[in-house]
Amino acid sequence: MKEEVKKIVLEANGFSSFNPVQSLAIKKGLFEGKNLLVCAPTASGKTLIAELAFINNFLKRKGKCLYIVPLKALANEKYKEFIDKYKDLGMKVGISTGDFDSSSPHLANKDLVILTSEKLDSLIRHKANWIAETSLLIIDEIHLINDLSRGATLEMVITLMNLLSKNLHFLGLSATIGNPEELASWLNAELILSDYRPIDLRKGVFLYDKIFFDDGKVEQIGEGLESIILDTINKQKQLLIFVNSRKSAESLAEKIANLLKEENPCFRASNQTM
Repeated sequence: MKEEVKKIVLEANGFSSFNPVQSLAIKKGLFEGKNLLVCAPTASGKTLIAELAFINNFLKRKGKCLYIVPLKALANEKYKEFIDKYKDLGMKVGISTGDFDSSSPHLANKDLVILTSEKLDSLIRHKANWIAETSLLIIDEIHLINDLSRGATLEMVITLMNLLSKNLHFLGLSATIGNPEELASWLNAELILSDYRPIDLRKGVFLYDKIFFDDGKVEQIGEGLESIILDTINKQKQLLIFVNSRKSAESLAEKIANLLKEENPCFRASNQTM
């Protein structure tokens, strides 16, 4: 069964082998149903670990898997992704992110349900009987348990799920956790810490029109954040910008969209036809 699960997941993702983080999760008891807390950098393959876990759970007919994500948009993304990858397995995938409170009986026959912690809290409070059938709880971005506004809900649903479902196993995933040992102890989980990155991370300081990297190299970019954005796009690379609020993110996204329209006529033309 273990080799079958490996083959299914590798083929679904277009890979021929597992990376160091995924191999370590397998070694630490992923297929044996052990609780695991995986703390590894972004893009290190943590989602594939989750896929190994819920496919193994499904094929062994252990019960239902609940996959907690922090955002509705991410839930929709995962829902479409998993259906596309595993539709031929016969696994029934469900999603529950709506604000309407109910026990969502239509999810009773689903093998994998993707939802937010707030939605799971609502389902528990409305006594959804099918919750007790859960055998695997995957928590993506589990570091949000330390978030002042949402952490209490996530902590509560984890605690309640442990009481409501017999023989429940946990898989926590995060790129950064401030207290990994303490959290792993609370979950009674094996801690997997890794600094593996598929692409090397370069660190530098942007000052005026240059980036001063910690390896001594200096790159001429131009003035302001706009120059970094355009330079990244011209190099066909990816850029992640952190801001401190949703409002700031929306404002910055609008500015970037306008910048791309101004600098790239092709983008402007294609955007107008949408």
